[in-house]
Amino acid sequence: MTKNFYASLYGLLVAICMCFCPADVMAVTEVHVEKAGTLSSLLTSTDKQLKLSGSINGTDIKFIRELISAGTVISLDLDAVRIVAGGEAYTGSFTTEDNAIGEEMFYGLSKLQTIVLPSTITSIKKNAFAKTGIKKVDIPNSVYSLGEDAFAYSKSLASAVIGKRVKSMSKGVFYGCDALKKVYVKPLTPPSISSYLFSSKPTIYVYKEALADYKTSGWKEYYGIIYGTLATYYPQEQDENDVARELCSTFFEDAACTQLKAEYQAMTDEQLSQSMAEAGMPTGIIDIALKVKNQTWAEYEQEFRIHNYKAYSDANYWIEKLFIESGSYMGNPTGIYTKNDAEPLYVFVGDDVPEDATLYMACLGVNKMFNTGKAGQKLQKGLNVVEGEAGKYFYILYTADTKSMTKRVEEWPELKIHIEGGTLDGYFDASRHTDADYKKLLAAATYETFVIKGTYSVQNLKTSLLRETFPSKIHKASECMDSLYVWENDLSGVSESVANGEKAGAPWYLTGGEAYFPGYFNNPAYIDNDSEGVYAHANRYGTHYSLGASKYCLNPYISDYDEGGTSHELGHQHQKAIKLEGTEEGSNDLFANVNRFFVGHRASTGRPLSVTMQEFANRVPFSWRGPDKATLRMYYSLYLYYHQAQKNTSFYPELFKALRNDPLSIYESNSNNSLLKFVRKVCEVAQEDLTDFFTVYGFFEPTNKRYLEAYGDHYVTTRQEDIDNTKAVIAQYPVKNREIIFIEDRVDYVPTTGFVTTAGQHRKYRNEEQVGMCGDVGQYTDYLPGACEPSSYTYLRSDSLYALEGKGGLGFLMLDDKDNIRYAANAKNFFIPTNVERDFTIYSLDADGSLHEVPYAGSGTQSVELSMAGKLEATLEDANVIKLIVKGRIHGKDIKYMRKLFTEGNLQVLDLENAQIVANTAYSYYQTYKTSKDVMGDYAFEGFLNLVDIKLPKTITKIGTWAFSRTGIHKLVVPDKVTSIGSDAFSYCDNLKTVVLGKSLKTVSGGAFYSTKVKDIYAMPLTPPSISGYQFSGDHKPTLHVYASALEDYQASTWAEYCTIVGDLTDDIIDSIEEISSVEETKHEPVIYDLLGRKVTKTQPGNMYICDGKKIVK
Repeated sequence: MTKNFYASLYGLLVAICMCFCPADVMAVTEVHVEKAGTLSSLLTSTDKQLKLSGSINGTDIKFIRELISAGTVISLDLDAVRIVAGGEAYTGSFTTEDNAIGEEMFYGLSKLQTIVLPSTITSIKKNAFAKTGIKKVDIPNSVYSLGEDAFAYSKSLASAVIGKRVKSMSKGVFYGCDALKKVYVKPLTPPSISSYLFSSKPTIYVYKEALADYKTSGWKEYYGIIYGTLATYYPQEQDENDVARELCSTFFEDAACTQLKAEYQAMTDEQLSQSMAEAGMPTGIIDIALKVKNQTWAEYEQEFRIHNYKAYSDANYWIEKLFIESGSYMGNPTGIYTKNDAEPLYVFVGDDVPEDATLYMACLGVNKMFNTGKAGQKLQKGLNVVEGEAGKYFYILYTADTKSMTKRVEEWPELKIHIEGGTLDGYFDASRHTDADYKKLLAAATYETFVIKGTYSVQNLKTSLLRETFPSKIHKASECMDSLYVWENDLSGVSESVANGEKAGAPWYLTGGEAYFPGYFNNPAYIDNDSEGVYAHANRYGTHYSLGASKYCLNPYISDYDEGGTSHELGHQHQKAIKLEGTEEGSNDLFANVNRFFVGHRASTGRPLSVTMQEFANRVPFSWRGPDKATLRMYYSLYLYYHQAQKNTSFYPELFKALRNDPLSIYESNSNNSLLKFVRKVCEVAQEDLTDFFTVYGFFEPTNKRYLEAYGDHYVTTRQEDIDNTKAVIAQYPVKNREIIFIEDRVDYVPTTGFVTTAGQHRKYRNEEQVGMCGDVGQYTDYLPGACEPSSYTYLRSDSLYALEGKGGLGFLMLDDKDNIRYAANAKNFFIPTNVERDFTIYSLDADGSLHEVPYAGSGTQSVELSMAGKLEATLEDANVIKLIVKGRIHGKDIKYMRKLFTEGNLQVLDLENAQIVANTAYSYYQTYKTSKDVMGDYAFEGFLNLVDIKLPKTITKIGTWAFSRTGIHKLVVPDKVTSIGSDAFSYCDNLKTVVLGKSLKTVSGGAFYSTKVKDIYAMPLTPPSISGYQFSGDHKPTLHVYASALEDYQASTWAEYCTIVGDLTDDIIDSIEEISSVEETKHEPVIYDLLGRKVTKTQPGNMYICDGKKIVK
């Protein structure tokens, strides 16, 4: 053949190639950007394929976006580019960060068809390539994380390669990429993923050795078929550390590399270094060998660098099985963090990993948690090289498979692991450190957080917080956290110590349940400071406290230690089995109160029985009563009765067990499988008929798709048919239990335990509560055998107020002639709302279940007219008065006596309308407070819960600070001469619903009605009174009724921030409100008329009617 033939053939081949490779694809413009921000000046023209090198910033990215948008560039090769911070915003307000494809960097560039990513980037941010035209993407091995929707809705994307270092993929990374059919995933450890990662169900290719892990991870649930054939497409790279791994056994006695062989230990440093270098050992390992040889450890360093790690159970499995969300994967901190990306850690594992366990090493940023035991890098015996990430802290994840319960967790061997590299920060371990150790470790710490490891808890708290709040001791704080977690597991019926009978006696009185913790489930509670903007919150795996909350909830060294707050959050993780509609907040407080009982320096919380009975009288269904008014005390009453009163010490463990085996289903079409099922399960476990108990708590109130806001919008139906069936089921149990209604632990003081304070003292009550405010009978200790005296009482009555004289018994029942409960009380002085029918007889109930009728002994109303101030005590005929009407002049001595009648007598209602307060400097009514002319003074009646109604003197001009805070008043009428109301004057009045503001009112100070449930305020002033901040708590907004002529002024005032304002006020409405006492009795089946005298059978809320000759507002 001739040269011409070959030349012709060559030309033909070139022509053919040109046909299949168009000139616009083949042509590439290459530009090196020496100085970031100068690309536009270097590029005067370009081909459609642009290849860059050097450094670029936001200014350059902005220019590139313009080229792509115009269609000038459709292919971009950034392999040799380093993205740096600086320059202009590339789109919107987004600017570049070092080594990151930033948020929305190429968002919406549909003309971009191909992209080669920089080999130096470590992250791809949210929406970085969303809605582009790229057809494939190869994520570099340098990338650790992919942000939310990073490539979402890129409709042409057909294949993706996930680099080997990717640790996490946020939700929606490839969502809406309908053409995506193949994804090649290089990481040997499945990256953590979020929901809807893909929508196209692509085929996933992984390496064969990682296949089992991917198939047992979250990847299997959401995505396509997973094959272990990735090596066919992307052969695994040779591990550069294989040589070093083999050589370690030559020089070291053990796989953990903690002891050199004798001949090498005997060498000089120079000889050892030369010998290892000649064998091919990397410099980093040689340095480690010298350190081991010479034992050149800093204080505490060796115990963290070389440590025996114990196994933990698989939290996810046990969380699902036990309905407990508090177990975490955080039990093995290393005390080591890395400052830079790709910073190497040399990790030597001393033994083979058991076949029925997994071993990983992974890192986290501040306030993050693991959600799997298979995160980070899988470890094997011998040398492992783990790459660090900037500013992240490392944990060992050693997870034992205890599902079969054939082997206890402690039977898995501890694994010796030797870690070199990174920065040693240490941590406190309660099992091996003292407070003196803690002080030294904390002083040397350089990481943002510092770990406190207890036996059953891990607290990862801000280092600055610890130095400020816990500067020199932490051991007790760790012990407290361990205890709170263990006690909640005990009550939940999962603890071996309870199931085995070890806690059958004082102070626990717990038996039964199932034996899981800590033999098979031993994951620790996890606590951190990840609660910015919220006081505290809980989720799966952890509880989280703001810095402010941590100073109280985690701090047993102060008298204000709030273990209840901590237990409230832990309770969220334990409440699942018993959670009912509307009890997301409340059912968790069962655990808070139980833990308060055991810690023993505070009394329990929750409103008393009197509040429950008012809700019962108003026919409020259980789910709408809220945590403080019903939920908490319902759950806690069951605990006090069955456990502390020792009626059935297996009750709660067995109830939790029963509800794990047959769970409740809340927020379904009706409550038969939730609220009513709970009733049936409780009675089944107790083997008692608790009809009356659940009746007063509102479980048997029918509802029909009634709206309930509880962390979302819900509609709840409780059918009468299901109520009747449930009552029939529980009526079959042989014991009808009514005595449980009355049980309390605040009738008398419960001694402190000595756990965090001196034993034998009085426990602290919340919000100025005192013994007697929550009842006079029914203390849980009265339920013990032989502790309760037989009852004998008589009663006085004034309107709807009752005062009982006598002793003994557990409580008082108001029963009709069919034995139905009308009302109940555990206090000798009580108020029965007017809507409760009066066809009842009062009985006292004894511990043996016997009822004793309480006979009537006369009226409790007295009226006194004083001619001289200071003579009330001398003038009053009977100190057992229930309703006291005082006329004439009074001063501090008289008010002090009134206060005494509330605390030591039966007084519940005070009518001072025709009394006049005069100035006096001789007598203090409280501490050093004395009366001033026509002023209801500061703290005058603060804290008297048994004050249910007050008529204020019509001559007063001022109401002082905290004057009626925390009283039991239901309605307030501010006299017309009052010009100012002091701060917190009526705060924390839980029963206050209606307020009338007098005509002359000018000023309402801050918090005057804070933490009340006022529904309606009737404002008579035509000029809006000035008000200060936090008038009402939270989102509570009462309705403010004003005269129509004043509506615009009120709407333009500060009142509009706190109230819903309506201009419907009339003088007739004011008259009707003022005429009706909040404790006045109405007759049975009263006849109601409208204002024209026509009989009304169905009333409308807010309308005015006539009843018994008086105007009323329904």
